Amino acid sequence: MIINIFKILIILSTISCSTKISNFELYNQSFLSKSEFIPTKDQINKDKSNIIIYKINDKKSKLAIRAGLGNIATKNIETIIASNKIANIINRDNYQKLKDEITLSQLNNNFSYKGPIPANYAIIGEISGSSFNSKYISSKESFDEKTKKYNYTPPKYKYSGSVEGKVNIIQLPNASIVKTIELKGDANGEENINSNNIKIGKFQFSNQALKPKEYDESIMQRSINDATYMIEEDIKNFFAPIGYISQKKKYKNKVIFKISLGSNDGIKQNDKIYIYTKVRIKNDLTDQFEAETRYIGSAKISNIINDTSSWIVLEDNKNNIKIRLGDIVKIKYDKSFAKKHNKTFDNFVKTFETITEILELIAKQ
Repeated sequence: MIINIFKILIILSTISCSTKISNFELYNQSFLSKSEFIPTKDQINKDKSNIIIYKINDKKSKLAIRAGLGNIATKNIETIIASNKIANIINRDNYQKLKDEITLSQLNNNFSYKGPIPANYAIIGEISGSSFNSKYISSKESFDEKTKKYNYTPPKYKYSGSVEGKVNIIQLPNASIVKTIELKGDANGEENINSNNIKIGKFQFSNQALKPKEYDESIMQRSINDATYMIEEDIKNFFAPIGYISQKKKYKNKVIFKISLGSNDGIKQNDKIYIYTKVRIKNDLTDQFEAETRYIGSAKISNIINDTSSWIVLEDNKNNIKIRLGDIVKIKYDKSFAKKHNKTFDNFVKTFETITEILELIAKQ
């Protein structure tokens, strides 16, 4: 056990150190050719997006209303945006009419709102369905060869709650849906059946039946927490700020780059970023020249982070010769391994439990 923990600590330490820039003062400025598409001052100093997050509608589901899932989902989305500093949240209380007009425009394709629009985007979502189920697990008896005693496991109920819906990100002022994110989450729980038991020999029998719960607020609330937890990276990637390459430094065979994103933009050490460049190409159809964005490679944020800038370490150092002054950088938020395979693991557990129950039934026959 101790050895395994030690191995994990070594791995974590290695990951952390891989983006640490030591002896920064020894790095010298290196020549960096200019991109043909150098960003303007307005592009570099562009403010974060303003967002109105409307309460997630839960009126289609009685279970969702009862557990207050709409309020919880809304608060969770606000926390994702605020804690990562990816956008400014506008108070929705004064703009309920705007929401009504946006909703209406989705039906008749006519956005006629004439009032003030203080945001670049609105987030409007709904919980379209939810469910709560129970399953009875019978008692079990087993004989322990070592102790020569019978062990008894009392019966229990297993509970599961699930929720589904969607979150729409709407661009303003044209009220068009630019991204739809699926909401889907679940949670489980169980309850031992505490009843008066009669013991006859090695067997115990219940003389009092306990009805299963028809609803559990905690399980339903955990299901919506699971749903919003699963979409965190989708929201963060959509609103992730764009920055630019501004400087290059070298020390021996090591190369680092400065970018125009810092702690004010929610940047943290080990955050992954993608680097893009713009090139001018000729469109054979129109016989006109146009800009094309091309992917160069990825990098990670180092330990050197200021309010408005930071230094990055390339994941493949060979890409350093492709990078130019003014090239585009954008944070990329990846789902963790556990989150990527969360549903697969849950399905595996459910399948395993089903097989176990079948084998136990066969053994009793």
